Amino acid sequence: MPGANACTPPPRPNVPSVRRYQQAGLLTVPYRGLYDDTATWCAKDPHEQARTLLRTLHRLHPQWVATDIAAQDFQGIEHGRQLHTDIVTITDRGCNAAKRHTGPGAQLIRMRVPASLDIVTVRGLPMTPTEVSVMVAVPHLPFTSALPMVDSALRQGLSTERLEETAAFLRRLDGYVRALLRCGDPLSENGGESYVRAVIMEMGFAAPRLQVEFRRGGRTVRVDFLWELPDGRLVVLELDGRAKYVDPAMTHGRSPAKVAVEQLDRDEFLRDCGVNTVVHVLFEEAVRRVPLQRKLVRAGVPLAPSPMVLQPTMIA
Repeated sequence: MPGANACTPPPRPNVPSVRRYQQAGLLTVPYRGLYDDTATWCAKDPHEQARTLLRTLHRLHPQWVATDIAAQDFQGIEHGRQLHTDIVTITDRGCNAAKRHTGPGAQLIRMRVPASLDIVTVRGLPMTPTEVSVMVAVPHLPFTSALPMVDSALRQGLSTERLEETAAFLRRLDGYVRALLRCGDPLSENGGESYVRAVIMEMGFAAPRLQVEFRRGGRTVRVDFLWELPDGRLVVLELDGRAKYVDPAMTHGRSPAKVAVEQLDRDEFLRDCGVNTVVHVLFEEAVRRVPLQRKLVRAGVPLAPSPMVLQPTMIA
């Protein structure tokens, strides 16, 4: 039977029964020939579903080498769960061109790669090196999805030069990828901050400085985003979330009122340090864009001096 970390091929004599269970919604087919209990499968988030599927495929096809999003889930590269679109990408040195295999559940893409490409083992699974997994994915992704991956790779210690060399090696280096890599910043602390920064830049605003520290009287506060305006004014943007007020892991036992008071105290401290404007934004406001845009305009955040190419030109 299916387990927490694997899908199971149905025994041939029971295939009709499996189909009946599937039609009744009791079984899920993550990939052709594999099944899992629907309740067990749906209890996993998209990242864990992808990891479970890849572990199972490796047992069935140990020669397959994962790349793209499938590998990133094991390599610690941050990416949005919406990118898990029922596609598993593997590399194939004997493939003359990309091939897509369809059927029930996830699609399999066999991607052609240079014969000299190195293979690494992560948690017992063969996959492309992290820089390859990232640069396979980002050329055809929108800027808001690609920048978190690049930031995450830089946080892991990969350099912009290494990522650019990898893109050139894979023949995926174009104007969009160059602009994307120039925007990458290892100081971005998480995928949410990277997404918000991508939205800010897509809307044409100047790129902010990240994680700048303000010190006064023995106290240090680090802000998410900072702009130093031409007239000397300082504008800070802080990314907030509802979890900040209600998630025990973030509140550490403090009440929502206590968290709110501490935020006001933090804002006052920043003003005492010379910050002129402190703007708070929810992630949802960045997704909707207009609320964030209005706040930035009201705060006087300038537009970028010259537009960048922020639209992918490659097709997946």
